[in-house]
Amino acid sequence: MKKRIPIIIAIVFVISLSLFFLMTQLLFKVFENPVIASLPKYDRSECYYGEGFQDYTDYCKFYFPEDSNIVETLKENNYFRPATARDVEEVKSYFNNFEGWVKYEEYKDKYDFEADCIDTSDYFYIENKDTCEKYADYPDKYAAYNVYFLDTQTKTLFFIHSNI
Repeated sequence: MKKRIPIIIAIVFVISLSLFFLMTQLLFKVFENPVIASLPKYDRSECYYGEGFQDYTDYCKFYFPEDSNIVETLKENNYFRPATARDVEEVKSYFNNFEGWVKYEEYKDKYDFEADCIDTSDYFYIENKDTCEKYADYPDKYAAYNVYFLDTQTKTLFFIHSNI
């Protein structure tokens, strides 16, 4: 009987570890951002999050490999669309709004986005009160939004979130 106890403990440990790993993977899938998940695998990312329970900002950069076909993928993506001249100004307006908030965040020295990089060769997706149910009750389009902007020249996806 005493020889069985270490084996039983080992089996319980392996089962517990397996369940923990499985639960971690399931939770990751549940909370995974569907827009980011719709894209090919990126090489690396940098994400900065603002403080706050309800009012906060986020800034992330996702870097795709130089040899990736990210632009071809976006042509058939259900979220992203190519930027027109009018869209360029719209996307810039969100980044300009975001800059007004990011100066109060701890990561303000990490914010390095230059709006001049936005042009008609790029792709974007915006979630705001007009396009996203969860933001429908906010007073205007700048009160809460997610902007996903892919700079095709650098193959970098910029993500900004604000609900202030």
